[in-house]
Amino acid sequence: MSANATNMYGFIDQGQTPLQPPRREQSWPMQVTGVQQSGLSADYELMRRIAAIETELRKLAGSLNVFNMPINSLNSKKWKLRKPPLTVIVERRGEEEFIACLYDINLYGYGDSIPDALDELRYAIVSQYEFLSEKKKEIELGELPERQLGFLDEIMEQVDA
Repeated sequence: MSANATNMYGFIDQGQTPLQPPRREQSWPMQVTGVQQSGLSADYELMRRIAAIETELRKLAGSLNVFNMPINSLNSKKWKLRKPPLTVIVERRGEEEFIACLYDINLYGYGDSIPDALDELRYAIVSQYEFLSEKKKEIELGELPERQLGFLDEIMEQVDA
């Protein structure tokens, strides 16, 4: 690397690592988010920003929670699960954001609470099944829709009238 080349951390490299302060006798310029600074003050600013980013990352890591949740019914008058429960994943993102996931076939429900997200997923399951069942009569389905329909055929059936 040349004497004034910018390294992968975005500042001018003088043979220092990003957390290693320059020696006192050195006063080399360092670019921090577009502002030229020099010496220890720039290094302090960089370390302060790294610490702030690490704090935010810890907060984010703590805000994502994953739960296995059973679904015992589809809340539908027309459709029911063949063998309840159907286990789905619910991800908590942030304070009031939940995503119910049926990863096998890429169906999701979103809500401000776990029950809301599960209700949205139930609706997505029933809607997707009805849509794909109807479309299969008209056209040849692609790989993902065919896989979705096959999976849904296995897990659900029509309610006896």
